[in-house]
Amino acid sequence: MPQPRPGCLWQVFARTWAVPPSLTLHDLKADPGRMSLAGVLTQIGRLQRVRQVALPHDLFADVAPSVVQG
Repeated sequence: MPQPRPGCLWQVFARTWAVPPSLTLHDLKADPGRMSLAGVLTQIGRLQRVRQVALPHDLFADVAPSVVQG
């Protein structure tokens, strides 16, 4: 991932917002709510948490798509 330039907008966001230390499945499935900067940053945090789990890409390869979709 490319490093942000000094003083770029992303660095401002990173200094003012942090990912919560724990996130439940309920938190991950929650409605994103109205569009706002805080909402976007919350969604970014959710995606970062999901990526940190690092599940294998073929985890559900042997499961029918209808079962995975719920």
